[in-house]
Amino acid sequence: MFACIAAFTAVNASAQTDAPAFTIPAKQIDTVSIKHLKSAKRILLPTANVEVLNWGKITSVTQTSALQTLGGASTSSARSTMEVAVPSDVPMLRAVADELYQDLATKLRAAGWEVLTFDDVKADPVFIKQSQEKTDPKIGAPVRKLTLGKQKMHYTVVAPAGMPVFDPGMTMPLWGLRSLLKDRDTHALEATYRFDPIALTAKSRHGIGSNTASTAAEANLTLSHAQGTFVTSKLAPGNVRLKEPIAVAGNIGEIKKAADVSPQLANAISEALTFLGNAGAISSNKGLYICDVDQAALKTSILLAGKIFNDEIVKGLGKAP
Repeated sequence: MFACIAAFTAVNASAQTDAPAFTIPAKQIDTVSIKHLKSAKRILLPTANVEVLNWGKITSVTQTSALQTLGGASTSSARSTMEVAVPSDVPMLRAVADELYQDLATKLRAAGWEVLTFDDVKADPVFIKQSQEKTDPKIGAPVRKLTLGKQKMHYTVVAPAGMPVFDPGMTMPLWGLRSLLKDRDTHALEATYRFDPIALTAKSRHGIGSNTASTAAEANLTLSHAQGTFVTSKLAPGNVRLKEPIAVAGNIGEIKKAADVSPQLANAISEALTFLGNAGAISSNKGLYICDVDQAALKTSILLAGKIFNDEIVKGLGKAP
């Protein structure tokens, strides 16, 4: 968290000087089982996934403490909830996923690796039978749901056009390809990039005679998770990953009350986001806010951060044996 705060400070400062706004410090990268990559010089890139938050909710609750009660305070509680929807431009995200996929393949080849792509294995029976995540018909892409402490989040998940979004299931998705990897004497590597266009915060406070709770949201883009997961030709799993979230860009959009957005944007979101169910028009959901994202800036920032993380993947894997 402190790294994220420090990075936002750097982002805002660099925006004023037109200096490069995003880097990943070496200490923020972790590698696991890299030594096992010496068993082959070939790497299969079956797909790549870009995940972007489309809805987030955070709740803050505080209640009268025992110390307050002893001091004579009456029992009370305070609660605050912030719920923000973020429009997903799925075609744009697919194009971004494809560019990041091609960028990673190019960089691996430059490091001496022989790269197999989706096209090389798409007709293989082992590849075809791999379980994929179901597409949400309202979004036009799979949706992953996460809960982290006080936050609930839904992510739109895209792969390059025609490529799969594997169902992770109980094991890593690449594990199902192990017979293919052995037969072709190749490792497999899947890159995942997860972005949050909004930052949700919650605060609570015990006062002398009362309790307070507050929540807030800012339109700041964070690379919340990034990982290159691999299985080697000898079936050893490993990864290159980002240790903790890191800020990418500030002011990526504007947080607005749902009732205040344009009818076109409101209708698009109410049709797309499944959490609204049959509640009707989005403006009727009084507790909902909308992040009106600058989609061009979002695309540029995701590509910048994703390509820099690709550099870290290749650096972590090292030169081909």
